[in-house]
Amino acid sequence: MKKNIILLFVLLACIYTQAQSTDAKLKYQEAEKAFEVGNYLSCISFLDETEKLLGQSSSNTLYLRTKAEFKIWETKPFENLEQLDKLKSLCKEYLQKYDTAGLSDIYEISQKLPEVASEEELMQFHRENSSKKHEQAIAEHNLVFVEGSTFWMGHKKTAREVSVNDFYIAKFETTVGQWNKYLEATGKTGENNREFIYYSEIIQQLVKLRGIVVGAASMATAGVNISNLVSSGSNQNNEYPTQENSVFWRLITVAAGPLKKQSLDYFNNLLYPEIIAYCKWLEQKYGGTWRLPTEAEWEYVVRNGNTPEHIPATIKGGDFKNYKKHLEYYRLSDKVVFSFQKEMPVGRSKPNALGVYDLINNHWENTLELCSDYYVRKSNTLRVVKGQDPTNNHRPCEWRGNFVLGFRVVYVPEQQ
Repeated sequence: MKKNIILLFVLLACIYTQAQSTDAKLKYQEAEKAFEVGNYLSCISFLDETEKLLGQSSSNTLYLRTKAEFKIWETKPFENLEQLDKLKSLCKEYLQKYDTAGLSDIYEISQKLPEVASEEELMQFHRENSSKKHEQAIAEHNLVFVEGSTFWMGHKKTAREVSVNDFYIAKFETTVGQWNKYLEATGKTGENNREFIYYSEIIQQLVKLRGIVVGAASMATAGVNISNLVSSGSNQNNEYPTQENSVFWRLITVAAGPLKKQSLDYFNNLLYPEIIAYCKWLEQKYGGTWRLPTEAEWEYVVRNGNTPEHIPATIKGGDFKNYKKHLEYYRLSDKVVFSFQKEMPVGRSKPNALGVYDLINNHWENTLELCSDYYVRKSNTLRVVKGQDPTNNHRPCEWRGNFVLGFRVVYVPEQQ
């Protein structure tokens, strides 16, 4: 009898331990998911629960914790030595227990941490590091400074006075080369590129329904070419686009028809979130805030910003009937014949007074550019895109026809 009771207790202990192990595994999976979406504080919280259930840390939990703490370091520099020392301690513990040869990326993290002895030295490090990243961001993304001001936005009865703050904006739309660096750095190439896979399915259906030959429109996926996924035709061009071409050569399908819902889902659930993820990636790399321009910022740039060449609206509400005479800044410096076969190169037009290219051209000579604002005349499911007439709003996925979509980034540095 006594032996049976002992066996029962042992069995119950095993069941309890196994249950704890299962719960710990589930918590760790939640920590991984939180890390993947950039929620690093939640990741650390789930790791705390995992280690509490296990009764100890493991190589996996220590590795992920160190990575999460470092991501927080990258996005928001530590403000005191205690936090820095904590990260250094995590790196040291992992390297001593699990990577004595220094082969993991934890070793690389440890090498990036500054050797400072005081709060003053730490702040000086961050000032110098932020300044270096700021200069790097401007150079690598061709950014120009735009001084904020108040201006008249819109035209006719809709004109209104709007103020914008200082910001930087890219001279060119985001290019294939810049986008590919993001995809490669975040492991979103090939089968891991959900946006590409979903979009290619829409294109295939569009080709089947309408018999359209799309041609070699690259999806900017580090070497994947859409021409391999659609029907062939005599007009196809199998050349890969250059890295300097505009990245988002995207056919957004017609307003009515069987693909409308799929197009809206693609734009709202895949394309736009991917662009925002790209901006967040830039924030981690350079600091500051990276985003799409607001509609007001975009039009302010078109009007040459706060420069002597600012293109004003008329005093009585912004009538644009004489606007065309100002468009010499934006006309093509050389004729380019647009086709559905490849992305267009950036820098095709003459720059405006701020040094920004390709803002306004004829419809098929320029991609329409995505802004961060919602299109307010309907429910908040559509974003404003700009181009052609600077005061004209088009709605992604609901315009009567197909159009080509691009975007350029805005950068706001950290306050020093």
